[in-house]
Amino acid sequence: MNNKGFSLVELALALILIGLLVTPFMHRYNLYVRVKTFDETQVAMGDAGIVPQAINDFVDANGRYPCPADRSLDEDANLHGKEICPPAGAPAPGACIGTGGGLCRTTGRDADGFGGADPILIGGVPYATLNIPVGASLDGWKNKILYAVSERMTDGSISPFDEEQGAITIQEQDGTDLSPTTAPGNGDQPYVLVSHGSNGIGAFTAGGKLVQACGGAINGREFENCNNDNIFETPGFAPPNAFGVIEGLRSLVPGPDYNDDLVTYLVFGLSGLWAYTVDPDHIHNDNEGNVGIGPNMDDPLVELDVIGIIKAEKVLAETYCDDANNDGVEDNCFPVGVIGGTGINCDGNGGMTGVSVNNSVCDLHLPVGAITGGPCAANEFANGISAGVITCAPRP
Repeated sequence: MNNKGFSLVELALALILIGLLVTPFMHRYNLYVRVKTFDETQVAMGDAGIVPQAINDFVDANGRYPCPADRSLDEDANLHGKEICPPAGAPAPGACIGTGGGLCRTTGRDADGFGGADPILIGGVPYATLNIPVGASLDGWKNKILYAVSERMTDGSISPFDEEQGAITIQEQDGTDLSPTTAPGNGDQPYVLVSHGSNGIGAFTAGGKLVQACGGAINGREFENCNNDNIFETPGFAPPNAFGVIEGLRSLVPGPDYNDDLVTYLVFGLSGLWAYTVDPDHIHNDNEGNVGIGPNMDDPLVELDVIGIIKAEKVLAETYCDDANNDGVEDNCFPVGVIGGTGINCDGNGGMTGVSVNNSVCDLHLPVGAITGGPCAANEFANGISAGVITCAPRP
């Protein structure tokens, strides 16, 4: 009998061939996993996600924001996923409770104007208090989503409730404050949600274990999102592009700019296109293009393009126009003074019967006494004027 098998050369060639065939599939699979984890995170904490919607519902029902949950608790703990509103001073600002810092307190801006920094609570999403599934409190990597909230907005002491009483600051990579008040740089966010991304630095697992401690400069810009202070840095929440890469300011290159976090926040102050004028009571829009308001208004044709109904107590304008050709170009304009009567008269050429094409419509009139005769008899009607005298005719 002859024993046959593969030589080492043949086996090596086979492995190389298998590798060449598998590599593209592995690449596509990795992209699929990245997009899937991003999508799951966005469903939970994106702008229209489960958590922000549940928080909004809670505020509507209770007139306050919920306190955070302790991230260090495991699934069997009685308070797992429930809000914990700690007493004042315990923990002290800059300190935490729970294993690894599951619930922390820090301070932010003086939101109430009474002097002194206002407190901020940092923990996890209180899913049980919000009555949402436990999975909604986890990001796509199955770690607990961080929930930081301005503490004064959780105790019901702000009456009437004011969304601009937040003490949290949101900034961009270059330090630009995205939630300024009249004193830029101080922030006014009521709350913020953070996913610590794929590396999980600063995150807690679903079972309450710290994935990796916040490491300062070694983990780049994302240090701001796990160091338990009042400042959080947003790398954006842009969707993946055609290649599955999440764009925006997220940077996955190791070094000082590294940041794989995802952040959701609300802007109730001025941000981006809006800025204060010299008078802090006034604001203006810096947009160089057109602004559209209303459904499907993706391509505004004029400076302010509105689909829908505008309600205003007072409207000041130099001219009023229509768009007769439906092409976005002003047609048939008239000055507003026309309505008030400016330049509208008949100059003794008759009585004004209307306004048309920015001018008065006049009808010739006769002087008093120019017409004589009449009235017609009871069985007659006036059928004309002849030589200044009314003529009458019998009824038909």
